[in-house]
Amino acid sequence: MLEADRTRIPRAPSMAIISAIFAFDPLPPLAAYAGPKLVIDATRADNPGALFRQAPGIPYQLIDGTSHWVQLDKPQDFNKLLDAVFWPACCDRG
Repeated sequence: MLEADRTRIPRAPSMAIISAIFAFDPLPPLAAYAGPKLVIDATRADNPGALFRQAPGIPYQLIDGTSHWVQLDKPQDFNKLLDAVFWPACCDRG
């Protein structure tokens, strides 16, 4: 399925998408955002280029035993972390 889907997008637009992803710098928009923040990543993604290493002021949580798709590999763990950060900011009006 994925292999078939990959061939549906012509090479030029695919390369443009990939180039745009690598050109995007997430740090300025993150600095401008005043709401709650949390970086959730896989333990195996811990390297100097990891977002939580580039933005040390943002809290982060690493989830063991996951791939790049943390939210798909361990959705309950991922959602628990999101709830802990965003539920109080959004909905806990007590």
